[in-house]
Amino acid sequence: PILEFSKGFTPDKCSELMTHSSEIAGKFAEKRGLNTGDTELLYLGATFYYAKFPLADSRGIKQDSVIIDLTAPSVVDESSTRLPVTGDEFLQQQQEKQKEINVLWEALDDQMESPDPTISAESVTGTSGYINGVPTYLWQLGCSPTASAMVLGYWDSHGYPNFPGEDPLIQELATAMGTTPEGSTWPWDIDDGIDEVCANHGYSSMDSSDDAWMTFDEVKSEVDAQRPFVLSLWSGGTPIGEDEPYGDHSVACVGYHDYTEDWVSIHDTWDTQIHNIVYGDWLGAMATWVRP
Repeated sequence: PILEFSKGFTPDKCSELMTHSSEIAGKFAEKRGLNTGDTELLYLGATFYYAKFPLADSRGIKQDSVIIDLTAPSVVDESSTRLPVTGDEFLQQQQEKQKEINVLWEALDDQMESPDPTISAESVTGTSGYINGVPTYLWQLGCSPTASAMVLGYWDSHGYPNFPGEDPLIQELATAMGTTPEGSTWPWDIDDGIDEVCANHGYSSMDSSDDAWMTFDEVKSEVDAQRPFVLSLWSGGTPIGEDEPYGDHSVACVGYHDYTEDWVSIHDTWDTQIHNIVYGDWLGAMATWVRP
């Protein structure tokens, strides 16, 4: 069955991600006195995108290989802190996961052929959630520090009152994240910048973490727990009712609508209104959870 269809691109079509992945593989090879060869793209099912780089010596003889997770991007190998397995073992694990997914799809097929008459109308109408009290800041110095400042601004009025006001908070976050003068921030630096600023103001217990595997259920869970978070989009689509797509942009997530079409409610740094974007209307997305 087809549950959802959308237009988009796979991570290997994003030149920035591929360039950064090649740089990571190059540094990995350089530390071992080797050179990288031509990239082999690996697709192991939905959301499993990798690039395999052969590693050769100065004579061009292959000695090893390295696998890069394109959604992170980061090295997947035996020395990885993310996965305590070898690259081949990791690929085997992902193939096993894909088999499990296929089993689930077959079970879903069976259920659709014999629908359960006890399904309630409530499960069809859906739900929504919203976080009150998240400030709406306009773009300053970069979308990532501005969106992050909205999240910390919320916590400033919810038990963590030591953060500075809007302008100095955005400035401090931009510095901590390494935001460029043009306003660009590498997404994987957002959580580190937030943690640094929290620690600066006595809140080292607050924890920020990146999640490139964000699901809509996780969005709902965070909103229901009243925890706003930063959502970074790659090739983000157009918010509902507007005519300009977001492109590469960070926003503050403050709500959701779980209906026939799932929406995410956001403060987008471009104005002070609440906007909605269809969940998944992007090439890629990463959540930066901020949890006290």
